[in-house]
Amino acid sequence: MTVAFTKLYDNVKKGPTLVSRQTEGRCDQMDERLRELAESRYGQKEFLSTLFELALEEQWFDLQHLIQHDMAKAILADYSYELGKGYLNQEVFYSNWEPVIEIGWRIFCDHTGLTMDKVNSHLTDLREAI
Repeated sequence: MTVAFTKLYDNVKKGPTLVSRQTEGRCDQMDERLRELAESRYGQKEFLSTLFELALEEQWFDLQHLIQHDMAKAILADYSYELGKGYLNQEVFYSNWEPVIEIGWRIFCDHTGLTMDKVNSHLTDLREAI
């Protein structure tokens, strides 16, 4: 089976990446506290309003960066600290980054009414432009 999407996050020099169908559902297996933290942070009214504005303005690079980098990193840093592993423990970060980002995109899509296919289309266009 051919995977139609790339890994969630590549290095920034390669441009934005897409949400992978391989990671869909991984958030179902994540720690409940981390899920609560991610849903709470990504669901903040002000944050969602900012993301919505960026989508309306076709600022997909900034939108992708906020969801996949800034907020995900903040969530994982706090979660790592709560576990007593210091801020942004690498093991915590790499084992949970993709499921956290999946939650972010799901909440964004629920808020805006956009489908994940539409989001991936915008990210593909952005990647090709870079």
